[in-house]
Amino acid sequence: MALAGTVIYLPAELARRATAADEPVSFLARPAEGWRFLLAVAENGNAAAGSPSQARTLALRAFDDGTVRPAAVELFWLPDRHVRLSTMQGRRDLTTNSRLVWNVTGRVGASNRLVSVGLIDFASGKVIYDGRLAER
Repeated sequence: MALAGTVIYLPAELARRATAADEPVSFLARPAEGWRFLLAVAENGNAAAGSPSQARTLALRAFDDGTVRPAAVELFWLPDRHVRLSTMQGRRDLTTNSRLVWNVTGRVGASNRLVSVGLIDFASGKVIYDGRLAER
């Protein structure tokens, strides 16, 4: 019985720990998503943004322009390629082509409030959403 629980829930727990606290998927409620997450990460072994440090470097290069100050990167697993975020323009529903994306949070102008300023594709390392360019 313990072995079955480990087989089912260990990937879910690993996925939960590897992703953002406000991750859109509840891995413990949907343990099969933990397996899907781990397989997706394994398929992207040479990802350009395959670690938090790589993603942070890319985020600083892409978004730190004096007005936007990136503060953190958090990994999201988006099985339906959809996420709702608090952005520079308010709450937004965003659709991506990727299931693994880094959410870049930061501060804008003199505000101390953290908002999503962009998304970076896990595999390619490319910016797939830039809040500075989004319509208001």
